[in-house]
Amino acid sequence: MELFQLPSVWYEPDRYDPQSFLFISDYPKLKVIHDLGVVGTSRAMTEGIISEMKALKIEVALNNSFTEDVVRSDVVVKEHDNVVVMVAKQEADLAGLKTRYEEKD
Repeated sequence: MELFQLPSVWYEPDRYDPQSFLFISDYPKLKVIHDLGVVGTSRAMTEGIISEMKALKIEVALNNSFTEDVVRSDVVVKEHDNVVVMVAKQEADLAGLKTRYEEKD
């Protein structure tokens, strides 16, 4: 049973042309692509791009849900810190009021 393997791809710069040429090592797979014709190749490429876009959409959704959790966590931590500061200030004010009240008595 032969496992599916991607053809190896490499490029080599051309000495006479500033562009590089792309080489694919698996010629039988290239023949299959060539035999699809223009319409078949275009359709296959479109389906591949749509599949990639769906995968990216899932990745972005997962990333956004994680990011939203992190942002919410940061907001909660900041809110907690603000409440701690506010409570400490009110406790200090209360202690000052108690001291003034005790001095009056």
